[in-house]
Amino acid sequence: MDVIVRDGFVGNIAVKFRSLAFQIFGLLKKSLTLPSLRKWRDAFKKRLQALRKTIDYTEYGGAPLLASAASVWIGTAASNANAVKNAIRVAAGLARRA
Repeated sequence: MDVIVRDGFVGNIAVKFRSLAFQIFGLLKKSLTLPSLRKWRDAFKKRLQALRKTIDYTEYGGAPLLASAASVWIGTAASNANAVKNAIRVAAGLARRA
């Protein structure tokens, strides 16, 4: 697992870039539904899905809060049910290893 420690301002910019990446994925998905581009979409579909899963914050659910005496896992207010479920899963795994 990669860990990035940033202040609130830089962290907020990172979240905005993540949002931008998902917007780009949405535009790609729409553009690749044209009949002439369908064969390209099929060729890259698995790779795009793997990339999307890699940058999807809901797969991790949050990040550990460092420099805390307790084990603290933080998430974003925009977290959906999948993000909360995975945050609990990751935090429980970390607590078991501690």
